[in-house]
Amino acid sequence: MELGGKKIIVTGGTAGIGRELVKQCLSAGAQVITCGRNVDKLSALQKEFPNVHIVQADIATDNGRHALLAAAETKWGSVDFLINNAGVQYAMTIGEGNADQGQTIQDEIEINFTAQVLLIDLFLPLIKKSNKSAIVNICSCLALTPKRSAPVYCATKAALMNFSTALGYQLVDTNVSVVSVFPPLVETEMTAGRGSKTITASVFAEKLLAGVVSGKTKIYVGKATLLRVIHRVFPSLAAKILSNS
Repeated sequence: MELGGKKIIVTGGTAGIGRELVKQCLSAGAQVITCGRNVDKLSALQKEFPNVHIVQADIATDNGRHALLAAAETKWGSVDFLINNAGVQYAMTIGEGNADQGQTIQDEIEINFTAQVLLIDLFLPLIKKSNKSAIVNICSCLALTPKRSAPVYCATKAALMNFSTALGYQLVDTNVSVVSVFPPLVETEMTAGRGSKTITASVFAEKLLAGVVSGKTKIYVGKATLLRVIHRVFPSLAAKILSNS
């Protein structure tokens, strides 16, 4: 499988990992549609990469998801890769938040899990029209071993990981692969101040795309591979490492 000529949807493509995915897919000769909530950031992205097709859309809303679908139907009629990149992570202590914490919890669940499932449900008929296609979900090793400071984030990634596995079972006899990606700590705005042991978004995007092209359905990048091994062999050690994080 190659990227050249592929029709690729990347959610949240204006910054961080999403921007690098857009850049590298275009460089490989793919066609790309991406979305974001901020029109100025989308315009700046298109100015830098004139070939990208932008859609102002919030995937956490029904209108946003349908706007993205309409763009793909109008421009292409089918989709080769849907890369679910958009996501948020909030540090919080349950039961000790301010008056807005309930909304923050709902937003995190909506963006990280509910929106991803609804988007896949909406796009699957288009994805099935491709000869060989993939749904790519960016999960987290925190789905295996959660950390103390971001309980809702960890729960949403565990839900997305299990959903991806079950969806793969449903699509096993089709042309569609379901790919779960497990990144290490990647240097983005979201991870700012969370430690220096990161990899760049450029390196992560490169590893992700290489794994998808090679046909992998589970992609562990960098230190995520080590944490996976620790979790499998010494689960109590993995829990100890992250329990105070």
